[in-house]
Amino acid sequence: MFTIAIRKIGESIDIDFDSLPAESVRYVVAYGLTQIFNDAHASVVKKSYDPAKNDGTSFEAAVMDKVAARLDSLRDGEVPGARTPADPKKAEAKRRAAQLSALTPDEFNELLARFTESKTAA
Repeated sequence: MFTIAIRKIGESIDIDFDSLPAESVRYVVAYGLTQIFNDAHASVVKKSYDPAKNDGTSFEAAVMDKVAARLDSLRDGEVPGARTPADPKKAEAKRRAAQLSALTPDEFNELLARFTESKTAA
């Protein structure tokens, strides 16, 4: 059961997916996914896109990167309104991997050296 807000008039309706025919459910899911993925890349605007300001990434690749990131978020259960991801350990691992990937090679090597030293000292 889903409660859908009709914000314009401050009302809501309850929708029971079990009461809808399969074709209607497919339509609602396809419509919703289309909106979700279009929203994901809305910030990438062709008219003002400059590959030089985006590490040489083409406009098309930038759009697909945003779409792929949103798909990953959906698969991880990271959706608006959710308090915790479906798999918190996986989400934390992804956050840490993203932090590592943002490091320069020198920063990464320094971090690795500190980690190695701490393990040797222990």
